[in-house]
Amino acid sequence: SGALSKTTMASATGPQSPLREVHGRMFNSQNSQYTLPSDQTEYERLDKQHLMHKLALGALYYPIDLVQAALEPVDGEEKAIMDLGTGSGIWAVEMAVAFPNAQVVGFDLAPQMNRPRPPNCHFEQGDFTQGLGRFAGQFDVVHARSVNQGMKNHVIYMHELALLLKPGGVLLMIDGYLSFTDTAYRNVNPVPEGTPGHSYVVNLLASAGVAMKARGGQPESAVLQRGWVDGCGLFENVGSRVVYTPIGAWYSGPDPNSRRLNTIGATMRDNLLSFTGAIRPMLISHGLDPARVDYEIAKAAEEVRSGNKRYYTQWHYCWATKK
Repeated sequence: SGALSKTTMASATGPQSPLREVHGRMFNSQNSQYTLPSDQTEYERLDKQHLMHKLALGALYYPIDLVQAALEPVDGEEKAIMDLGTGSGIWAVEMAVAFPNAQVVGFDLAPQMNRPRPPNCHFEQGDFTQGLGRFAGQFDVVHARSVNQGMKNHVIYMHELALLLKPGGVLLMIDGYLSFTDTAYRNVNPVPEGTPGHSYVVNLLASAGVAMKARGGQPESAVLQRGWVDGCGLFENVGSRVVYTPIGAWYSGPDPNSRRLNTIGATMRDNLLSFTGAIRPMLISHGLDPARVDYEIAKAAEEVRSGNKRYYTQWHYCWATKK
């Protein structure tokens, strides 16, 4: 399996870096710019989010043809996949099962080390904002899902992603937009409480975006990532797609597509309810009153569970091949 497996196995079996507690949740202690927890509750949320992506796409990865072509076995060549920001590790594990002849590396500040995984899947612990030069040119596919929002310098980030890939290797980027649309796919903007059109969950996500930006993050990365790839100059065959997923099971039709959308919506609703709790420490650390944050989260959860407001969330997919 070569030098790649030796490197990753050494890190995967080593001690996990310490975690730190922030307002009742556990966070990685390596990078304070990453704003979401690194604990079992968060890993469970990420697993729900992973399921939602699979249901929405009907596949584990997209574009299917591009990925399968990149991972087609070649005599004398080891295929390799990097899951950057692997989190719970579920995508990496499922890709290792789908492509047993490829080596899969899940890289994260705090990967879920106790997740069972096949022998061709290894987890590496570290901060990729500190550079990934030791992996230069080793991967046929690099997958970065819900990672871009934490990037302070997207120019350096895009060059790091390109550095990981072999020539012709495939980059897959996926990010959610911290804004909802109505059923006519028009953006829903935050308005003050008591004002017509007010939504607690919309306002809560807007506050999260402000807090994230204050830390140097990119809350609008979902709509910016295509431009980052185009402007990098190291990629070609760039493509993108926006997938709108309902929040809640509010489709009433008896047809299979309505049932599929209700399953997606129910999964997205559960993911969103967990996400409101995950952003609580960030909002308090930003200086918001804890009691007010708890009130907003409780009202947002009540609103989401009621299903009275019908919203979609946007997931932006972008892909390219390295020149």
